[in-house]
Amino acid sequence: MDDFEDIVERVIAQIDPACQYLARNDIAALRSRGAGSWPDLLAVLDDQVAGEDRAKACWLLGRTGDERAFRPLIAALHDPDPRLRGEAARALGALGSPRAVPGLIAVLQADTDSGTRMAAAYSLGLLGDHRAVDPLLARLADSGEDRGRARVRCGGAYRAGGGPGPDCRPRRFVGRGQVLGGVCPRRTRRPRRAQRTPAARAERRGDIAGMVVSQ
Repeated sequence: MDDFEDIVERVIAQIDPACQYLARNDIAALRSRGAGSWPDLLAVLDDQVAGEDRAKACWLLGRTGDERAFRPLIAALHDPDPRLRGEAARALGALGSPRAVPGLIAVLQADTDSGTRMAAAYSLGLLGDHRAVDPLLARLADSGEDRGRARVRCGGAYRAGGGPGPDCRPRRFVGRGQVLGGVCPRRTRRPRRAQRTPAARAERRGDIAGMVVSQ
């Protein structure tokens, strides 16, 4: 019990103080389901009627840095609920285990939900494994993917491959209660930019390949 509490506090301590209340709210919801130990947390993840709390369990498992989280999260990649699959993919990236790379590549290539594929792509980028570069670039070239999601995947290729391609632009990704790059959710919105044509945006970036991605 004490070990579990220490893990929870370490997870919260890693989060921007301005956003820690989000994580504490999620953890409080897990506690309300009896998650006061590692087995209890896994039980919430496996509980088919726990709803959104299953995703919260995924989030916490991924940020513990504990290898015991690997197998439950890999199993969650095959859950019928695409929201849970996406949260599991993000959690595997946060966990940081290179063992997750084959499973995340499989999700990137075959999952039917675009949001889940996006989560897998970004996590592959976080893991920085060279095995992910070709699958990420193959997805980027898929004309069926929308431009915004393609750029997120390309950000993954950027991190995994050691540098950006000419048509890639890395982008922040914010997971549940976790803030990357020091940017907290629920901040003020950016001012709206004037609309540009795909060709104009590509010209502004100074690349030709960007025009292909924008089509």
